[in-house]
Amino acid sequence: MAEGHVDVKRYQIISLLYIVFICFSVINIKMSVLDSNIWTIKSFQSLTKEEEKKVVIGNQVVQDNLDTLNTLPKAQSYLRIRSRLAKSYQVVDGVLKHVDEEFKKEKTTLLKQFNSRTLIEKILASPQGVGLIEKDLFELSDFIKKSPYKLDIKTSLDSIVPIMHQVTSIKGKVDEWEYYMFEHKPSAISYMQLERVKLLITKQQLLYQEAALAEIGYQPTYFSKGNPKLYILKELVKEYKPEQILADDEKAVYKTDEIFDELFKSIINSLHTENIFIGLNTTFITDFNFEIDKDF
Repeated sequence: MAEGHVDVKRYQIISLLYIVFICFSVINIKMSVLDSNIWTIKSFQSLTKEEEKKVVIGNQVVQDNLDTLNTLPKAQSYLRIRSRLAKSYQVVDGVLKHVDEEFKKEKTTLLKQFNSRTLIEKILASPQGVGLIEKDLFELSDFIKKSPYKLDIKTSLDSIVPIMHQVTSIKGKVDEWEYYMFEHKPSAISYMQLERVKLLITKQQLLYQEAALAEIGYQPTYFSKGNPKLYILKELVKEYKPEQILADDEKAVYKTDEIFDELFKSIINSLHTENIFIGLNTTFITDFNFEIDKDF
Protein backbone atom coordinates (compact mmCIF):
# COMPACT_ATOMS: atom_id res chain seq x y z
CA MET A 1 0.00 0.00 0.00
CA ALA A 2 1.32 3.38 -0.94
CA GLU A 3 1.93 5.75 1.90
CA GLY A 4 0.04 9.08 1.80
CA HIS A 5 1.90 12.37 1.54
CA VAL A 6 1.75 14.54 4.67
CA ASP A 7 1.70 18.32 4.13
CA VAL A 8 3.77 19.45 7.11
CA LYS A 9 3.38 23.16 6.40
CA ARG A 10 -0.40 22.81 6.25
CA TYR A 11 -0.52 21.18 9.68
CA GLN A 12 1.84 23.79 11.09
CA ILE A 13 -0.45 26.57 9.87
CA ILE A 14 -3.54 24.81 11.31
CA SER A 15 -1.79 24.32 14.64
CA LEU A 16 -0.72 27.97 14.70
CA LEU A 17 -4.28 29.14 13.97
CA TYR A 18 -5.59 26.87 16.73
CA ILE A 19 -3.16 28.37 19.22
CA VAL A 20 -4.15 31.89 18.14
CA PHE A 21 -7.82 30.96 18.53
CA ILE A 22 -7.22 29.66 22.06
CA CYS A 23 -5.32 32.85 22.97
CA PHE A 24 -8.10 35.07 21.68
CA SER A 25 -10.67 32.98 23.57
CA VAL A 26 -8.76 33.46 26.82
CA ILE A 27 -8.37 37.18 26.16
CA ASN A 28 -12.10 37.56 25.40
CA ILE A 29 -13.10 35.79 28.61
CA LYS A 30 -10.72 37.92 30.65
CA MET A 31 -11.82 41.17 29.06
CA SER A 32 -15.47 40.21 29.52
CA VAL A 33 -14.97 39.65 33.22
CA LEU A 34 -13.03 42.88 33.66
CA ASP A 35 -15.49 44.86 31.59
CA SER A 36 -18.30 43.94 33.97
CA ASN A 37 -16.31 45.48 36.82
CA ILE A 38 -17.03 48.98 35.56
CA TRP A 39 -20.66 48.43 36.53
CA THR A 40 -19.64 47.04 39.90
CA ILE A 41 -17.55 50.15 40.52
CA LYS A 42 -20.41 52.43 39.48
CA SER A 43 -22.79 50.51 41.76
CA PHE A 44 -20.45 50.88 44.74
CA GLN A 45 -20.07 54.60 44.06
CA SER A 46 -23.83 55.09 43.84
CA LEU A 47 -24.51 53.14 47.05
CA THR A 48 -21.79 55.06 48.89
CA LYS A 49 -23.39 58.39 47.97
CA GLU A 50 -26.77 57.20 49.29
CA GLU A 51 -25.25 55.96 52.54
CA GLU A 52 -23.37 59.25 52.94
CA LYS A 53 -26.69 61.15 52.81
CA LYS A 54 -28.03 59.02 55.67
CA VAL A 55 -24.84 59.58 57.66
CA VAL A 56 -25.27 63.36 57.32
CA ILE A 57 -28.85 63.15 58.62
CA GLY A 58 -27.78 60.84 61.45
CA ASN A 59 -24.99 63.22 62.43
CA GLN A 60 -27.52 66.02 62.81
CA VAL A 61 -29.77 63.88 65.03
CA VAL A 62 -26.74 62.89 67.14
CA GLN A 63 -25.69 66.52 67.51
CA ASP A 64 -29.18 67.55 68.60
CA ASN A 65 -29.21 64.83 71.30
CA LEU A 66 -25.53 64.81 72.24
CA ASP A 67 -26.04 65.75 75.90
CA THR A 68 -28.40 62.82 76.45
CA LEU A 69 -26.27 60.38 74.47
CA ASN A 70 -23.20 61.28 76.51
CA THR A 71 -24.94 60.05 79.67
CA LEU A 72 -25.25 56.50 78.27
CA PRO A 73 -22.09 54.32 78.26
CA LYS A 74 -23.22 52.15 75.35
CA ALA A 75 -24.17 55.14 73.20
CA GLN A 76 -20.84 56.80 74.01
CA SER A 77 -18.95 53.69 72.89
CA TYR A 78 -20.90 53.47 69.64
CA LEU A 79 -20.27 57.13 68.86
CA ARG A 80 -16.53 56.81 69.51
CA ILE A 81 -16.41 53.92 67.03
CA ARG A 82 -18.43 55.97 64.56
CA SER A 83 -15.92 58.82 64.81
CA ARG A 84 -13.03 56.38 64.31
CA LEU A 85 -14.77 54.97 61.22
CA ALA A 86 -15.12 58.52 59.87
CA LYS A 87 -11.32 58.82 60.05
CA SER A 88 -10.91 55.55 58.11
CA TYR A 89 -13.32 56.82 55.49
CA GLN A 90 -11.06 59.83 54.93
CA VAL A 91 -8.04 57.55 54.50
CA VAL A 92 -9.66 55.36 51.82
CA ASP A 93 -11.20 58.35 50.07
CA GLY A 94 -7.78 60.01 50.04
CA VAL A 95 -6.17 57.00 48.35
CA LEU A 96 -8.91 56.93 45.69
CA LYS A 97 -8.38 60.62 44.99
CA HIS A 98 -4.62 60.01 44.79
CA VAL A 99 -5.17 57.29 42.16
CA ASP A 100 -7.42 59.59 40.11
CA GLU A 101 -4.90 62.43 40.31
CA GLU A 102 -2.03 60.17 39.17
CA PHE A 103 -4.09 58.91 36.25
CA LYS A 104 -4.73 62.53 35.31
CA LYS A 105 -1.01 63.38 35.53
CA GLU A 106 -0.25 60.51 33.15
CA LYS A 107 -3.00 61.78 30.84
CA THR A 108 -4.96 58.58 31.15
CA THR A 109 -8.18 57.34 32.79
CA LEU A 110 -9.48 54.33 34.66
CA LEU A 111 -11.23 53.11 31.52
CA LYS A 112 -8.01 53.29 29.51
CA GLN A 113 -6.11 51.52 32.29
CA PHE A 114 -8.81 48.95 32.97
CA ASN A 115 -6.88 45.89 31.79
CA SER A 116 -3.43 47.21 32.75
CA ARG A 117 -1.74 46.73 36.08
CA THR A 118 1.60 48.51 35.64
CA LEU A 119 0.49 52.05 36.49
CA ILE A 120 -1.99 51.11 39.22
CA GLU A 121 0.66 48.99 40.95
CA LYS A 122 3.10 51.90 40.90
CA ILE A 123 0.49 54.29 42.33
CA LEU A 124 -0.72 51.94 45.07
CA ALA A 125 2.86 51.09 46.09
CA SER A 126 3.65 54.78 46.73
CA PRO A 127 3.61 56.32 50.26
CA GLN A 128 0.10 57.65 49.49
CA GLY A 129 -1.13 54.19 48.43
CA VAL A 130 -2.70 51.13 50.02
CA GLY A 131 -0.07 51.00 52.76
CA LEU A 132 -2.03 53.81 54.43
CA ILE A 133 -5.25 51.81 54.18
CA GLU A 134 -3.67 48.64 55.54
CA LYS A 135 -2.21 50.43 58.58
CA ASP A 136 -5.44 52.30 59.28
CA LEU A 137 -7.74 49.27 58.92
CA PHE A 138 -5.74 47.17 61.36
CA GLU A 139 -5.70 50.04 63.85
CA LEU A 140 -9.45 50.46 63.36
CA SER A 141 -10.06 46.76 63.95
CA ASP A 142 -8.02 46.87 67.15
CA PHE A 143 -9.88 49.98 68.33
CA ILE A 144 -13.28 48.34 67.83
CA LYS A 145 -12.23 45.10 69.53
CA LYS A 146 -11.06 47.02 72.60
CA SER A 147 -14.25 49.09 72.83
CA PRO A 148 -16.52 48.17 75.77
CA TYR A 149 -19.58 48.00 73.51
CA LYS A 150 -19.64 47.02 69.82
CA LEU A 151 -22.06 45.55 67.31
CA ASP A 152 -22.49 41.88 66.44
CA ILE A 153 -19.36 40.29 64.97
CA LYS A 154 -21.41 39.13 61.96
CA THR A 155 -21.56 42.72 60.73
CA SER A 156 -17.94 43.60 61.57
CA LEU A 157 -15.44 44.83 59.00
CA ASP A 158 -13.04 42.03 59.94
CA SER A 159 -15.36 39.46 58.44
CA ILE A 160 -16.20 41.25 55.19
CA VAL A 161 -13.12 43.24 54.12
CA PRO A 162 -11.25 41.02 55.38
CA ILE A 163 -8.84 42.43 57.97
CA MET A 164 -6.12 39.88 58.70
CA HIS A 165 -2.38 39.93 58.02
CA GLN A 166 -2.51 36.70 56.05
CA VAL A 167 -5.49 35.72 53.91
CA THR A 168 -6.17 32.20 52.64
CA SER A 169 -7.55 32.12 49.11
CA ILE A 170 -10.31 29.80 47.89
CA LYS A 171 -7.61 27.46 46.55
CA GLY A 172 -5.89 27.38 49.93
CA LYS A 173 -2.98 29.68 49.06
CA VAL A 174 -1.87 31.99 51.88
CA ASP A 175 -1.05 35.56 50.82
CA GLU A 176 -0.16 38.75 52.65
CA TRP A 177 -3.10 41.15 52.96
CA GLU A 178 -1.80 43.78 50.55
CA TYR A 179 -0.91 41.20 47.90
CA TYR A 180 -4.25 39.40 48.26
CA MET A 181 -6.27 42.59 47.95
CA PHE A 182 -4.36 44.76 45.47
CA GLU A 183 -1.02 43.58 44.10
CA HIS A 184 -0.53 42.07 40.62
CA LYS A 185 -4.10 42.82 39.62
CA PRO A 186 -5.54 44.88 36.75
CA SER A 187 -6.78 48.40 37.53
CA ALA A 188 -10.36 47.10 37.24
CA ILE A 189 -9.89 44.82 40.25
CA SER A 190 -7.79 47.12 42.44
CA TYR A 191 -10.01 50.16 41.92
CA MET A 192 -13.12 48.10 42.62
CA GLN A 193 -11.61 46.91 45.91
CA LEU A 194 -10.93 50.50 46.96
CA GLU A 195 -14.54 51.48 46.25
CA ARG A 196 -15.80 48.39 48.07
CA VAL A 197 -13.83 49.16 51.22
CA LYS A 198 -15.03 52.77 51.11
CA LEU A 199 -18.66 51.63 50.89
CA LEU A 200 -18.28 49.13 53.74
CA ILE A 201 -16.72 51.73 56.03
CA THR A 202 -19.53 54.19 55.22
CA LYS A 203 -22.11 51.52 56.00
CA GLN A 204 -20.40 50.64 59.29
CA GLN A 205 -20.39 54.31 60.25
CA LEU A 206 -24.14 54.47 59.64
CA LEU A 207 -24.79 51.26 61.61
CA TYR A 208 -22.96 52.56 64.70
CA GLN A 209 -24.70 55.89 64.37
CA GLU A 210 -28.10 54.19 64.31
CA ALA A 211 -27.13 51.92 67.22
CA ALA A 212 -26.21 54.95 69.36
CA LEU A 213 -29.48 56.71 68.52
CA ALA A 214 -31.45 53.54 69.29
CA GLU A 215 -30.25 53.88 72.89
CA ILE A 216 -32.47 56.96 73.23
CA GLY A 217 -35.40 55.59 71.24
CA TYR A 218 -34.58 56.71 67.70
CA GLN A 219 -35.20 54.14 64.96
CA PRO A 220 -34.67 54.47 61.18
CA THR A 221 -38.18 54.59 59.68
CA TYR A 222 -40.15 55.75 56.67
CA PHE A 223 -42.27 58.83 57.29
CA SER A 224 -44.93 60.64 55.26
CA LYS A 225 -46.84 63.78 56.17
CA GLY A 226 -49.79 62.45 54.20
CA ASN A 227 -49.83 59.07 55.93
CA PRO A 228 -49.31 58.95 59.71
CA LYS A 229 -48.73 55.19 59.66
CA LEU A 230 -45.27 54.28 60.99
CA TYR A 231 -43.19 51.63 59.26
CA ILE A 232 -40.32 49.94 61.05
CA LEU A 233 -38.20 46.81 60.62
CA LYS A 234 -39.96 43.78 62.12
CA GLU A 235 -36.79 42.75 63.98
CA LEU A 236 -36.96 46.00 65.97
CA VAL A 237 -40.53 45.41 67.16
CA LYS A 238 -41.16 43.39 70.30
CA GLU A 239 -43.89 40.79 69.86
CA TYR A 240 -46.17 39.68 72.71
CA LYS A 241 -47.81 36.30 73.19
CA PRO A 242 -51.65 36.23 73.35
CA GLU A 243 -51.58 35.51 77.11
CA GLN A 244 -49.43 38.62 77.67
CA ILE A 245 -52.01 40.93 76.09
CA LEU A 246 -54.58 42.40 78.50
CA ALA A 247 -58.29 42.00 77.87
CA ASP A 248 -60.51 45.10 77.64
CA ASP A 249 -61.73 44.70 81.26
CA GLU A 250 -58.24 44.14 82.74
CA LYS A 251 -56.01 46.77 84.30
CA ALA A 252 -52.35 47.18 83.49
CA VAL A 253 -51.23 46.56 87.10
CA TYR A 254 -48.87 43.80 88.17
CA LYS A 255 -49.52 41.72 91.27
CA THR A 256 -46.34 43.13 92.76
CA ASP A 257 -47.64 46.67 92.29
CA GLU A 258 -50.75 45.81 94.31
CA ILE A 259 -48.70 44.25 97.11
CA PHE A 260 -46.42 47.28 97.46
CA ASP A 261 -49.40 49.62 97.23
CA GLU A 262 -50.96 47.89 100.29
CA LEU A 263 -47.59 47.96 102.07
CA PHE A 264 -47.31 51.71 101.50
CA LYS A 265 -50.84 52.29 102.83
CA SER A 266 -50.05 50.27 105.99
CA ILE A 267 -46.94 52.35 106.68
CA ILE A 268 -48.88 55.61 106.29
CA ASN A 269 -51.63 54.41 108.65
CA SER A 270 -49.05 53.41 111.29
CA LEU A 271 -47.17 56.72 111.33
CA HIS A 272 -47.57 59.16 114.23
CA THR A 273 -45.70 62.36 113.49
CA GLU A 274 -47.45 64.74 115.87
CA ASN A 275 -44.93 64.27 118.72
CA ILE A 276 -41.64 64.04 116.82
CA PHE A 277 -38.99 66.47 118.11
CA ILE A 278 -35.31 66.73 117.39
CA GLY A 279 -33.16 65.05 120.09
CA LEU A 280 -36.02 63.08 121.70
CA ASN A 281 -36.61 59.35 121.32
CA THR A 282 -40.11 59.02 119.98
CA THR A 283 -42.08 56.02 118.76
CA PHE A 284 -43.64 57.00 115.47
CA ILE A 285 -44.78 53.63 114.00
CA THR A 286 -47.28 51.45 115.91
CA ASP A 287 -49.51 48.51 115.10
CA PHE A 288 -47.59 47.67 111.91
CA ASN A 289 -48.34 44.02 111.20
CA PHE A 290 -48.31 43.84 107.39
CA GLU A 291 -47.02 40.48 106.07
CA ILE A 292 -45.65 39.68 102.63
CA ASP A 293 -46.43 36.29 101.16
CA LYS A 294 -43.34 34.04 101.23
CA ASP A 295 -43.97 33.07 97.61
CA PHE A 296 -43.59 36.67 96.47
